[in-house]
Amino acid sequence: FQRLAKVLTQWWDSDDERRGEHGQKRSYDVEGSLSILLEEFILKVAPEQVAAILEPLLARMDRHPRKVSSVLQGINRPMFFKN
Repeated sequence: FQRLAKVLTQWWDSDDERRGEHGQKRSYDVEGSLSILLEEFILKVAPEQVAAILEPLLARMDRHPRKVSSVLQGINRPMFFKN
C-alpha cells in the first residue's frame, strides 16, 4: 500500500506537469476508488506501519495539500461515525 500512496502522488505530479496539455488522461474514478482503498487499509494496520505507508503522501503535502488532506480526512472520517 506504500506503493499505492507513491502512485497517487506520481499521478498528482503528472497532472501538474501536463496542465494545459491534451495528453493521456487517467480515470479519476479509479483514483478515488484507490484512495478509499488506501484509507480503509490504513485503519486496519498497526500504528507503527502507518507512517511508512503514508510517507509518500506526507512528503508531497507541500505540493498537493488539498489531495493529501482529502486522503487524511478520509482516514479520520470513520472515527466521527463510530457509536
